[in-house]
Amino acid sequence: MRKRSLLWTAVLLVVSLCFAGAAAAGTVVTVVEEAVPVKKAAPGVPAAEPEGELMLATPEDAIERASELFPAVVQSKEKELEVHFSDSRYEGRRMWHVSYHPHRPGPDYGYFSVSLAADTGELFGYNYRPEPGALEGKKRVVTRAEALQIARAFARKYQSERLAKMQLDADYNRHRYGEALDLSYGFRWHQVIDGVPFNDNSIYVRVDAVSGQVTDFRCTWREDGELPEQGAKMDAAAFTSRVVEKLGLYPCYVVDPETERTGLPDAILVYRLNTPYHQFDAVTGKALGPGGNIVDWADARKYDRDFTPVPAPERATGYDQLQEHLSPVQVQKIAAAFFKKLGLEGRVERSGGGSSVGPGYREEYWSYRLVREKPYEHREVSINARTGEVRSYHSEIDRGKQDRKGEGISLQEAQQAAREFLKLVRLDNLDEMVLQQEPENWKLEMAYPEGPPEYNFTYVRLVNGIPYEQSTVSVSVDRFTGKVVRFYSHERPVKTFEATAGVLPEAKAVEAFKEYQPFTLGYERMHDWENETEKVVLAYCLDYGYGIDAHTGEEVKRDGTKKETLSYNTKLQSHWARIPLTLLADSGLLPPPEEFNPNGTVNRRDGLRVLAAAMMRYYYPEGPTKSPFQDVADNDKDLMAIKLAVDRGVIKAGGKLRPDAPLTREDLAVWLVNALGYKKIATAPIDMAVNFKDASKIGEGKKNAVAIASGLNYMNGDQTGSFRPRDPVTWAELASVIVRAAPDLNWRY
Repeated sequence: MRKRSLLWTAVLLVVSLCFAGAAAAGTVVTVVEEAVPVKKAAPGVPAAEPEGELMLATPEDAIERASELFPAVVQSKEKELEVHFSDSRYEGRRMWHVSYHPHRPGPDYGYFSVSLAADTGELFGYNYRPEPGALEGKKRVVTRAEALQIARAFARKYQSERLAKMQLDADYNRHRYGEALDLSYGFRWHQVIDGVPFNDNSIYVRVDAVSGQVTDFRCTWREDGELPEQGAKMDAAAFTSRVVEKLGLYPCYVVDPETERTGLPDAILVYRLNTPYHQFDAVTGKALGPGGNIVDWADARKYDRDFTPVPAPERATGYDQLQEHLSPVQVQKIAAAFFKKLGLEGRVERSGGGSSVGPGYREEYWSYRLVREKPYEHREVSINARTGEVRSYHSEIDRGKQDRKGEGISLQEAQQAAREFLKLVRLDNLDEMVLQQEPENWKLEMAYPEGPPEYNFTYVRLVNGIPYEQSTVSVSVDRFTGKVVRFYSHERPVKTFEATAGVLPEAKAVEAFKEYQPFTLGYERMHDWENETEKVVLAYCLDYGYGIDAHTGEEVKRDGTKKETLSYNTKLQSHWARIPLTLLADSGLLPPPEEFNPNGTVNRRDGLRVLAAAMMRYYYPEGPTKSPFQDVADNDKDLMAIKLAVDRGVIKAGGKLRPDAPLTREDLAVWLVNALGYKKIATAPIDMAVNFKDASKIGEGKKNAVAIASGLNYMNGDQTGSFRPRDPVTWAELASVIVRAAPDLNWRY
């Protein structure tokens, strides 16, 4: 062990010297994390310790290896690279991370990172965002099957031995980001041991659909840790029955993941398993806490009471983000009144602010602090500038940092202190809230055997007698001072709350839950970061956000009941635009399968929605989202896409949009050219040549846009040499045009 420590010290010294020399030369920036051996884990399950010689001992070694693996990406950028060294307990090995960050505003195209094992030089991570110019001559939209071959070949090239021990996860689906157009395919393999997946040992590859290039690769692999025996585990049916019997289901409101993608969402009714935990011991069925600790049934319940929905029709919330903000003077007075309720007086000053933004809503918060003589005596409150409600509060003064002796207050006393505080803040609805059993307190008790430094409580708002899971209030009480040190209120605005009529009884929901058997069996590596230990457990896992629709009994998953692309297959399998249409289907941008016709007409609304999806992944309008058109309501489901098109100069605000009118080919050309940033050229007083038989039929002021769109090969004529400018765009044409242009659209934003 002494020899190993001396070697490790020498390596750190070499790395440190290289860092100093490289920084002085202005070529390589190197960051070295402290390499601390991991403590032993649970008996018989040692955590990884660094051992052996290093193949890559210096930043220069890492750069040379990265350049050897990816010469076209790395070479010519050696003097601009950042090199980061880590000894990660999670990764289980010492790693070099070589990366390049383009120093320019806008998207980080040209960025890449390469992660290499220091001892073997193996590739464990790769991420690359090619610049649009790098795709010239390579734009060939690939199918999912072709992308899978590319991904498998890449994984086999760099991790062949480990890939041979893995199976493709056929059910793997990446998270869908709202209404964004996803021009990539993701694939995941995981290790399988005696028929059971070991999810932590996996390979993930993402392939760009337009170029066929691999843009993301990650391999996680650990061989340390003792596997538990499989013999004593329950089968899936018995396990599901036992867990549901012990924990039960409860009805609640959650944000509808389907309507959330297009604007202010609705709240739907679902049944969920009554627990905040998602991993369960395969032998006993009990929940697994941090580090794989068994949680007793009573402690694993999220709520210690039952809920019965109060009969109520569908209810609109009346949420109005267009409501004017209060004045700074008004909000400052609210902050001063809040401090006065706490028995504190003095001068109140503005200390900052922030915002919360998402589909269909935007809230702004202004922060104020009570001015004290000593700078470290800090209390701050944040107020919703639209409603005047207290959003958050924190206090550094009331933490018992200096006096942490004795037992302090009990959990019950802390809970009473939390309730008294909430009465000051939320007098109107405290009785309409329910307390969650807080796993955080249990975690703190595990980490601090002598008692946690603070107690945490989370209250959930009740709507129609049942929890609305996205409306919570959390309070933290210092154990030694008995005072509230942190308060935070969060509510996800929704358009409506679903009616409670026709809700299934719990027994029916339990039947559906058992029938679906939503748990998946696998080996899981559990980390106890506080004690620096870990162990491998055999566990059944439940997806986050899983539930049963309280009206239909169908599954509801975090991303919504996914529209399977297979539903479109019969209409797409022999169609000339099958590949781009499938990409739109994968991104949730097509009409429902039963309504979809690939040769059907696209209206202006859908054309803008798909074009907006290709322009940027994340977009939330600045300020209130008031409709810019007379015939589009402020709460229109596609308002964000329409507003984005206005903000990006695709269309001009004012008058009528005619969202349900057919989108013509010439208008699509104009919108596309504007989105690409060529509006000034298209509207310049010049007459561009248009080589179509029917050029004379192109509308006034649109001829140059058609010339540009066709010249860039985004839009073409038919077999007769006609452009058909006034013809409506079909879904097949729209998909083909947008997928072809998307890389250049993304580059701009």
